[in-house]
Amino acid sequence: MSEFAFFRFKSNNMLTVEEEQQKKEIIDLTEEVLEAKGIECDSRIAKLSEEKLREILEEVRKLRRKRKRLSPDGTDNRIREAYTVPVRTISIFFVIGIPLILLWLYVDENSRQQKKMATLFAQPCICSICKHDRAGICLKQKCACCIVMKGTNAVGHSINSINDRRDGTTDK
Repeated sequence: MSEFAFFRFKSNNMLTVEEEQQKKEIIDLTEEVLEAKGIECDSRIAKLSEEKLREILEEVRKLRRKRKRLSPDGTDNRIREAYTVPVRTISIFFVIGIPLILLWLYVDENSRQQKKMATLFAQPCICSICKHDRAGICLKQKCACCIVMKGTNAVGHSINSINDRRDGTTDK
């Protein structure tokens, strides 16, 4: 029965190329539409006007779009949905990700400062005024002669003696 309707659609040039290629699907959907309208035999299909055929075909297309989740412009919504990320997912990534990145930056900066202080503590002190062996002792005691201060914090150690001259000789 619906095969006859398919051939009526085709003979009246109502079908697209894709619909012609999907013959079985169109026939099955047409059968569903015809059953819903109460049209059961080929003789009734043969007597249908071209306008009624167009209405039936439009219902078949609507049903097909609904089943395949096609939008009216013909693009597949499933492909569009695959590229759309839900707002909830993005917000979860931001809520978790931003604090983790900030924590990572904080830990990284602290480890750099610790490495810098470790190398600073290991430096020898050649200051002729305080006469300490290592810069670590100078930093702990905050020797004014060889410690570089920034406000109230000791930020470095000068291994150059105050008495050193530019030509490399020292006063004794």
